[in-house]
Amino acid sequence: MTLIDRNELLKHEVMIITKGNAAFHGVPSSLIETAPVIDFKNLQPVWRNPEADPPKAETEVLVLVDCGKGYCITTAFYEDGTVSQYESLWQWEDVDDYGIYDEEEDLYRLKKGWWEYRHFTPDDALECPIDKPVVGWMPLPEKLKKEGVA
Repeated sequence: MTLIDRNELLKHEVMIITKGNAAFHGVPSSLIETAPVIDFKNLQPVWRNPEADPPKAETEVLVLVDCGKGYCITTAFYEDGTVSQYESLWQWEDVDDYGIYDEEEDLYRLKKGWWEYRHFTPDDALECPIDKPVVGWMPLPEKLKKEGVA
């Protein structure tokens, strides 16, 4: 594996647009933008800022949560407030209790925020909002995605 400075590449490379798809010399810009960020000093993955750089809606990621007396790490997904209960990749129950009703469309949109289904979720719920501050996120390791673990 070769490390690149993603931010420098995005700043200096010339974007080529063909058939409506942006690419940097044949590499899709979306691939560069979602590449893991590495701290070159420690060669460690870097937690991304959830306020300034949230992940794509409904994409499962690792999150770092401030649990009060320490931090915990779990998988979670981010909702940006635009996805409806019917468009969601996740299964929702009782969405009328916590969703945002869209009168024009006559459906519920999922509230903006972080959601998960392992640590903060009661036994009888499928998805649950994380009620503690999410202070960082990073993409899931490729090994977990390939094995279907996450």
